[in-house]
Amino acid sequence: MGRINKILESIFDDAWTIIEQREKQRLSEQAKFVSAQHTSSTIINTSIPISLIGSHISGTLCFFNGTQNEQSYLVCYDSQVDEIINQIPIDNSFKQMIIFKNEASVKNTIYFLNIIDKLGYWKMIAYKNQQYYLLFTQYETDDDTKRPTCLMTQTGLNDEYLAVSWFGTNNDSWVEIYKLSKEQWKSEITTQEQSIAASKNQTEENVVEQVVDSEPTLIRGQFSRPTLVFKAKVPKFSPGTNNIQQLMKNTENLSNIGQGTSNHFYTQQIIDLKTIDKGERVYTFKKVDPVGNPTQSAHPAKFSPDDQYSRQRLKLKGRYRLLLTQTPLTKC
Repeated sequence: MGRINKILESIFDDAWTIIEQREKQRLSEQAKFVSAQHTSSTIINTSIPISLIGSHISGTLCFFNGTQNEQSYLVCYDSQVDEIINQIPIDNSFKQMIIFKNEASVKNTIYFLNIIDKLGYWKMIAYKNQQYYLLFTQYETDDDTKRPTCLMTQTGLNDEYLAVSWFGTNNDSWVEIYKLSKEQWKSEITTQEQSIAASKNQTEENVVEQVVDSEPTLIRGQFSRPTLVFKAKVPKFSPGTNNIQQLMKNTENLSNIGQGTSNHFYTQQIIDLKTIDKGERVYTFKKVDPVGNPTQSAHPAKFSPDDQYSRQRLKLKGRYRLLLTQTPLTKC
């Protein structure tokens, strides 16, 4: 018995020695890797609490949305001088803001602010030479119950195109793709600048010693709207049925996806193309195109002569006695 106790004590001593060695090795390995310490490159001092900062920013200016005393502001910060240039009051706070720019020179750089506010309005604001221009507000109406809500926007292809996701009043949803009219907006903003300069000169000539308010405001002028390229709708769902004709009668707009064990099919073209270029593929369920030419299959069938699982299939059929050699003969 005493010999067994000595053996156990020796085993425990060796175990504790191994544990101490591994703990020292773990601490040594841990000391080799120091976690990265990130410090703020720029500290923005502002009296307005920041709630949203514009994304996709490239340049010296940074735009953010803040709220103070129940009033929302759009604030512009310049990283070169490390201070806030200006701020303007806005109607509603933002829930998304994407920034991209059209750069001709440092002085004539135009920043485009793609915005979704808290009410679901999609707006486009341009900023040039410390002046803001409201280019458009999509689906603007006095009755909020009759307009769709903008869910998300995303730019693409060098900020030339914009995808916008909508949710309608009838619980329907769709995506719209727009081509941005940046060059047209650039020309229209230049016209607005000339008009504002002429108006200021006339005011200074007619009114003596009048203090002109130079605070920036949101100018609402006549600007072009982006070009709608195409609109993709999400089809409605219908329950599965064996009676296809009855299903078609119950469908309001003949555009749905059947669901269930009986049918899964599309009944009409889903994407409603507004403008298409030559050579672009257009998907349809019709047998002929608008000109009268027969359409081709978009996904031709592909067959392979190699049957990789024939042995397993034969074994399964043999197990459940489904082979022709296992079934009784029937008289013709």
